[in-house]
Amino acid sequence: MQHSPPRAMNTMLARVSLIRSSIALVQESLLVRQVCVPRIVLTHAFASKKELQEKIKRPPTAYQLFASANREQLAKLNPDRPKQEITKALHDRWREMSEEEKNPYKEEHDKQMNLYKAPLEKLPKKPPGVFGLFVKENYSRITSGLSPGSTAPDVMRELSSEWNSMSDDDKEQLKEKYDSLVDEYNKQILTFDQNLTDEERAFLLQKRGEEMRTLAKKKRKLLNVGKPRLPPGPFVRFMLNSLGEVESESPVERLKILGQRWQQLSDEEKEVYIEEYRLAREQYVQDLAEWKAKHPDAE
Repeated sequence: MQHSPPRAMNTMLARVSLIRSSIALVQESLLVRQVCVPRIVLTHAFASKKELQEKIKRPPTAYQLFASANREQLAKLNPDRPKQEITKALHDRWREMSEEEKNPYKEEHDKQMNLYKAPLEKLPKKPPGVFGLFVKENYSRITSGLSPGSTAPDVMRELSSEWNSMSDDDKEQLKEKYDSLVDEYNKQILTFDQNLTDEERAFLLQKRGEEMRTLAKKKRKLLNVGKPRLPPGPFVRFMLNSLGEVESESPVERLKILGQRWQQLSDEEKEVYIEEYRLAREQYVQDLAEWKAKHPDAE
């Protein structure tokens, strides 16, 4: 019995492996961004989680505003219609409305969102690093000196070259200017924090929580790059080997046929796949132990 995968299957598996390798390389090159909301806004204590959730409720969308304004009237006109039909009728009506008819709801949504996001708009901006300050001060000058059609990478190459050729004294002057900007920023943050309302502070706390969860998720992905994968079991190995032999176009039908064929195999025929899995599993356990030893902080 032939157990080697068909050429098409080998090609597909090779492509999957290449894609996974590419994804891993991209993940390794990711730079996890810093959370933009200063920690100082977390100093406020709330009475309860429920109170916090009530204060940071996200404004409704334009459609939700429309539905809320018209649901009761539509229900009164159609008392026998189920709620699902009322909702569908509202949805259909919204889709048929012109942009001019939708504008009042969109404007109200934008108004509420602006109020919701007001704390972020008032949040002082942290100054860039020393090199970032150098780029900010010289970007326009470098751009104007380059030939037409120059790209942003061309500008950055020129800036980097000029930065590398700067004297230590010039860099120290920029460093002092940067330190002065940071001091001013810290003062602004203190004033900003003192003037926050409970609602604004709650919004920033929620925002920071969201970003911290995103940050933690990215870190987990980065830590798990290169983590050995559990090998496929005996039946999956049989399926990959036999998939090209099934002519049905329906994936469900293919799986059904392969399942029946697997059940019809003798114990000796199944043992081939079971042994392959056992060896792969032993290698996986060994590789995983080595990987965990190199990545003690990973999950």
